[in-house]
Amino acid sequence: MTRQSLPIAAPTLLLFLLLFVHVTALRSITLAITVAVAILVWRRNPGPPVPLKLPLALWAGMALLSLAWARDPGYSLSEIRVEVGYDIVYFLSFFALTRERRDWNVFRGTLLAGLATIAVLAVWLYARTHDLDTDSFLGGIVSISTHLVTIFPLLVAAMIEFRRNYPALAATLIVAAAALGVGYFTFNRNFILAIDAIALTMAVMLVRHRAAGRQRLAIVAFAVAIVISSGLFFRSVVQHRAGDVDTTVQSALQSDPRLSIWQFSLELIREHPFTGVGFGRFAAADSYREKYPHERANAHAHNPFLNYAVQMGIGGVAVLLLLLFSLAREFWVLWESDLLQIRLIGAAGMAMLVGVIVKTQTSDLWGRQHGYLFWALTGMMLGYAHRLRRNQY
Repeated sequence: MTRQSLPIAAPTLLLFLLLFVHVTALRSITLAITVAVAILVWRRNPGPPVPLKLPLALWAGMALLSLAWARDPGYSLSEIRVEVGYDIVYFLSFFALTRERRDWNVFRGTLLAGLATIAVLAVWLYARTHDLDTDSFLGGIVSISTHLVTIFPLLVAAMIEFRRNYPALAATLIVAAAALGVGYFTFNRNFILAIDAIALTMAVMLVRHRAAGRQRLAIVAFAVAIVISSGLFFRSVVQHRAGDVDTTVQSALQSDPRLSIWQFSLELIREHPFTGVGFGRFAAADSYREKYPHERANAHAHNPFLNYAVQMGIGGVAVLLLLLFSLAREFWVLWESDLLQIRLIGAAGMAMLVGVIVKTQTSDLWGRQHGYLFWALTGMMLGYAHRLRRNQY
């Protein structure tokens, strides 16, 4: 290990660990080292101005304000620390540490290695149990599919970037294909919808930005192939989950218990439209368990926007929408750049945001390691892209 690579040793390990569960202690130690290194690096060589300061401050401020009316202030404060404070720490740390192309490539290589590891473990697990939804380092189908969706846009961007570097392109294609294969065997319907959203978002953004004729054709062909394949996959997954090959997609969706959960969540929102019950995904768990006494999983709204409305009322949803809009605007500005690398980061970031929003509509998964990975990648992309933009002028 060279002296130049020492500052990114801890964050590199941290990125790898974020893809797995049951490593909380090791991840916490690595995060502490990463934060210390980020502070030291920033003090020695400050980077460009940190974006998203106002929406992040409002997000944290609204969460803290909810303590005034929280049912359980101690629980809410703990959740704010874990689900808001840590997210911001991950974002700031990776924004500070993704300084040069070497850092950018090492982090992306780590994600590639992590996905390859997931694929190998998934094949081994499926061969033994014929079910990926088991207690393992992969964390079950929800964790696997969410991580794949979060990282997939960076794989697509890397394919375009390395289109003339055949060894790198081949490695990325193999891992991307393996990721899609593993995603299918999670039999998670929203995984397929999220991949569609990612493919269409990147295709539209890249085609509209003065792509050459042959490049446009390749991008459109890729998007069409993803959509057609995912349509077949979606029907197959619905039939598999229903256990009856004659079951229609419509009947499978109508039997989804989330429809009842969402309706009950709206009733809770009407009871406290301006305050909610306090921050935390399970802040209203007692109400849900009273309604669904025999379903332990039905302890929250299974939707990020409904959850925020239950927790913090209309103000919580407004702050969340502002944060998402501000993040989308950051990626949009990057996409408008004339530099290919910045443009690809903007398209990948926007696709990641869209894909994660689609993926989380039936399960609020932005908390803890899923949220940490999302904000680490956001910091990584914005950190490197803002430095590239600064070097242009």
